[in-house]
Amino acid sequence: MNGRFTKNLNIRASINKGLSKKLSIAFPNTNLIERPLVNIELINHFNWLVGFVDGEGCFYVKKKKINTLLGFQISLSFSIYQHSRDEILLEKLIDLLGCGKIEKVNRDLIQLFLLYINLMIFVKKLFLFFKIILYKV
Repeated sequence: MNGRFTKNLNIRASINKGLSKKLSIAFPNTNLIERPLVNIELINHFNWLVGFVDGEGCFYVKKKKINTLLGFQISLSFSIYQHSRDEILLEKLIDLLGCGKIEKVNRDLIQLFLLYINLMIFVKKLFLFFKIILYKV
């Protein structure tokens, strides 16, 4: 087997959910590589946050049926999904934003979830950041 292919296969086997069942059967001799631990002491710059949100974030509007005069409720939400091993990263984002909570989606997936008032705090901070950047330009 090609050395580059083997290296890439070993990397693939080591990330997230690993190899599919078919690949595991076809390549039983893969070697998991140790993933380096990233130590995040502090996230203190909104540039980093904006890039992260651009790649992993999602703003959305929910409409939920409820027993009220209107018959529904509208809520604004924001979430960032990550693999469960990156929970510390989401905790650091909560520290930076001063709001949010982490919810487990399934065994491997967690999300940073901002709703209602927390979302407004987040949006204000984000717009303040953009205002500072635009002012410098």
